[in-house]
Amino acid sequence: PLLKDKEHATRISDAVDAIDATIKHVRETIFGLTADRSVELRQRIEEVVGSFDHLLATPASITLSGDLHGIDASTVAHLLPTLREALTNVAKHAQADTTRVIVSISAGMLQLEVHDDGLGFTDADLAARTGHGVSNLAERAKDLGGELQLTLASSGGSVLMWRVPIEG
Repeated sequence: PLLKDKEHATRISDAVDAIDATIKHVRETIFGLTADRSVELRQRIEEVVGSFDHLLATPASITLSGDLHGIDASTVAHLLPTLREALTNVAKHAQADTTRVIVSISAGMLQLEVHDDGLGFTDADLAARTGHGVSNLAERAKDLGGELQLTLASSGGSVLMWRVPIEG
């Protein structure tokens, strides 16, 4: 019976991986149809951040810098869910008064920063969470050859920094 369960688990895992790959491809295809990616990406970032206005104490500020035009669809397919998850974490856990989102392109790197002035966190806080949000963010960065850093802000709160290399 264990062998059969293991076989089923392997088949299910393979099926989930195939579905994830298909979803990624569909997202890349849809995003690739956009004529002006820079404007589209800016709008999509603003829409994601704006969708959290009712969940945060005050609307998050947004700073966008660098040329967003050349960001490939695969990177965007990771960036937007990463931003959404980061803001979800602020809304659910930080009890922050202010939140800042910074997306910048510099020296061949795309960097997403989400700053809050909330409660911050401890290693025990991160370990006690039952979800996979932070580990998923780290995996998204790793998939693109990048990194995730989650640190305490010197003035209180936390800073999430998600950095990935870009072509160009």
